[in-house]
Amino acid sequence: MKKKEYTLFQSAGRCYDEDGYNYEAYVEYCQDNGREPEAEGSQDYWDWVSDMAELDYDNFFDNLKYANGDKGMYMITFNLGLWNGHRIGYVEEIYKSMTDAIKAALNSSRDYLDYKVTYEDGEVVVYGYHHDGTNVMHIKQLSKHGERNLAYTRFPDFEKYVNSKDTFKRIKEDFAWD
Repeated sequence: MKKKEYTLFQSAGRCYDEDGYNYEAYVEYCQDNGREPEAEGSQDYWDWVSDMAELDYDNFFDNLKYANGDKGMYMITFNLGLWNGHRIGYVEEIYKSMTDAIKAALNSSRDYLDYKVTYEDGEVVVYGYHHDGTNVMHIKQLSKHGERNLAYTRFPDFEKYVNSKDTFKRIKEDFAWD
């Protein structure tokens, strides 16, 4: 079975040369709005790229808050790319919405140069690119078993349940639009 994988949204630096934010799209935008486009690489072009990325970010979260996929309880596991190697672990916090989990992952490091949020075969994955490497954070939805053992316990044994097969369930592919 083919793995489902696609980008949900990303920072301007990650997507300036892709279909959505390329120079041709900027020229078309200017023409549609009665403006004369400036040269590729101009400050006006990069301002437009930044504005479009911010609009995509805002639209994603606006849509998500009305989707059924935002409901539930979520946890973040991570693989941090550090100057002295990788650190693998999990955040000992349960998030009450997908929105909260994604925003926490994006805000986990203030020195990200770029970021990308993807859906990858049942998980939402946040990539944060920074000067030392890449942080990869997997947002996982808790199953009923996971909620019972992690979300409603004052001091849960995280390690035991995070590694249990029945702690998480797959996130539906259309979670942000259902």
